[in-house]
Amino acid sequence: MAQHTFSENVQRNTEDWLSTKAAVRGKGVDCPDDTPTADVAGKIEEIGGDEINIIQRTGGKLFVPNGTLELGLSCFRNYKSLVSLIIPDGVTAIRNSACSYCDNLRNIVIPLSVTIIEANFVENCYNLRNVYYRGTLDQFHEININYVGNNYLTDRKIRPNYTGDGSELPSE
Repeated sequence: MAQHTFSENVQRNTEDWLSTKAAVRGKGVDCPDDTPTADVAGKIEEIGGDEINIIQRTGGKLFVPNGTLELGLSCFRNYKSLVSLIIPDGVTAIRNSACSYCDNLRNIVIPLSVTIIEANFVENCYNLRNVYYRGTLDQFHEININYVGNNYLTDRKIRPNYTGDGSELPSE
């Protein structure tokens, strides 16, 4: 079974880390006492709140686990080393400030399944260059997007019809 690492946001202090481990144990996730890892395959439906950032991480590239249904409020906020974020098919909602203040974020992959993007998703993500979308540009415009704080989600940054798996995107 795959092991997913708790993000640096949770690891920054032991109290947060322990409370997060307790929260995911309540969801039936096997989380050993001596390591900041958990087997989350098929068990986490939302990333946010107590389940913040249970992800597969490779450098500054984050692969949100399959089976996740939404990115929760401020789940990756202020994650300074985040460069590329790959959101899997099945995620339907990206909540308020999910990636705000991620200064080094350059690439995001958004699946066709996303139907709502709340305010400030990419607020102050000054280096965002590419938003890879798995559908057409017309389908992207059908997403219910609150453009407050999302001025970086412009047509010139949208790359429609993306078919890659994210492995080619940079991690640094």
